Amino acid sequence: MGRIAIVSASLGAGHDGAADELARRLRLAGHHVDRHDFLDLLPGHIGRQVRETYRKQLAVAPGSWEWLLGAIQRGGLMNKVTLRAAAAAKKKMLDAVGDADAIVSTYPLVGQVIMRLRRRGTLNVPLITYLTDPSVHPLWIAEGTDLYLAAHPEIAAQVRLLGGERVAVIGPAVRPDFRPVASVAERRAAREQFELPPDKPLALVASGSWAVGDIEQSAREVAASGVATPVVVCGENTPLRERLRDLDPGIVLGWVDDMPTLIRACDVVVLNSGGLTFFEAHATRVPVLTYRCLAGHGKTNAKSLESAGLARWLHDPAELTDALTKMTAAHGSGRPAPLPGGMGTGCPSVAIAGMLRQPMEPVRRGLDKTKARRLITWVLAAICMLWAFSSGTSLAVANGWRTGAPHTPDNSVYVVVAVPSRGELTSEDVAAMADLHAAAAVSVNAARENPETVRQLAAAGIPVVSAAGGQPYETGVFTGRGAIGAAARAINALTAHEPHLMLSNGDLDAVDVGLAALYGELIVVPKSTVTCENSTLPARGGVVLVERTSGCALADELNKVADQLKNRDLHPAALELGTPS
Repeated sequence: MGRIAIVSASLGAGHDGAADELARRLRLAGHHVDRHDFLDLLPGHIGRQVRETYRKQLAVAPGSWEWLLGAIQRGGLMNKVTLRAAAAAKKKMLDAVGDADAIVSTYPLVGQVIMRLRRRGTLNVPLITYLTDPSVHPLWIAEGTDLYLAAHPEIAAQVRLLGGERVAVIGPAVRPDFRPVASVAERRAAREQFELPPDKPLALVASGSWAVGDIEQSAREVAASGVATPVVVCGENTPLRERLRDLDPGIVLGWVDDMPTLIRACDVVVLNSGGLTFFEAHATRVPVLTYRCLAGHGKTNAKSLESAGLARWLHDPAELTDALTKMTAAHGSGRPAPLPGGMGTGCPSVAIAGMLRQPMEPVRRGLDKTKARRLITWVLAAICMLWAFSSGTSLAVANGWRTGAPHTPDNSVYVVVAVPSRGELTSEDVAAMADLHAAAAVSVNAARENPETVRQLAAAGIPVVSAAGGQPYETGVFTGRGAIGAAARAINALTAHEPHLMLSNGDLDAVDVGLAALYGELIVVPKSTVTCENSTLPARGGVVLVERTSGCALADELNKVADQLKNRDLHPAALELGTPS
């Protein structure tokens, strides 16, 4: 029997859950297993800071996580920065796994560090990478890895496309208590255990241990469908549980220790991440729908599952209602739902143990660089990044890069009206906006606090522009940037249309522009702002922002604007809302 080191990362429960099950199976087979957390192997308190930053990123600014994953996937500087940062764990990694007979990774950066040590000749241990997600990010692929373990042929195909050479399709590393329901009586007992309705279709709404993402909106839309009662697992997210106190119909749970029984009690799982929870639901023979997926890996997992025919990816409440209706048709039968096949069946622990007897192929060692060359490269890269992320981006936007309504005629004016967070608009206000072909700028606060006004404008055919965090239309480190995606999602929920323009004061960096691009938005930068006290238009055409003040009614402000346009031979025009090229 061998000594096997399993290295995971405590970022949510997915990576750790797979590592725990692999460790359990290997120990049952008689192997000695050591478990390590990659975050603990980073110097100082860096690991803890990475965990908290990642958690906040998913909760507050999910679009920035999607941008970061995409930037790393494209290679280049961001990929090099990530790999160099991960390499800080190499000393503690060598101390932790150096005497093992094999190393198993359930987190992508682990393989990168192990293979760096192998190339330097300081480690001579086989590496087996267990892929925890249905989609494979390039960071999972470390050149020279001895074996990749994939739970489905679709996952294995992605590994090969990315350059992985040795892939085995095996069964997912899921605990054996995730099994199908045996009878109607067992399902009834499972529902009694959690005090669930005995005779209604139930949809389990989940998002891992942290319960991040649009879980609240998903739960409310399941309830509104009238097809199934949502059972929401809030995990460690206590604020989410408090916000859902008024969910009716619905059952809201905190941390759940017995997830196998809870899944068996339900008819369908509505998921936004698609990692370990998907494989657990599949093993329980409960169908999965992916909906309102997390930015980044949540969306790529949903795409991969749909490509493999394992789960349907839903995009709006109508699709959700239709899918719930079909999935709950066999409610109450006590029989497991028929699910698509193709999942691997071999035991991953057997494949891992098999590597203990295999000779390793030599790993090609890359060329060493001098410290001086590295220092010069890093300094130049840092200077370029700082300029591109700040002044360079602002200058580019100011000169028309990724802006809406480019090359506007000098006599055309595009009116954008800032929708207030409080107070309704009159029919006269809406009519005046329509006469000027005006668009409505809706911030995340306006969408949340004044939803009826937003719906009223959309119903009247007024184009809706995202105003992100609202006045003064600038971004910050977390809150402002998070508002870019939050406003887009809130507008989409109210109008069933995604905004294709975002209002800004022009003070943008590359992250801001990247997040806007991820949500399919061009930038709108007004030339001037008009209020009741100041209704002077610019000398030439362009975008004009109208903000309602307490001094007069919005219709009066817009009528003044219309009079000025007529007197100065300027013409109101509608902003183009086509998808950006």
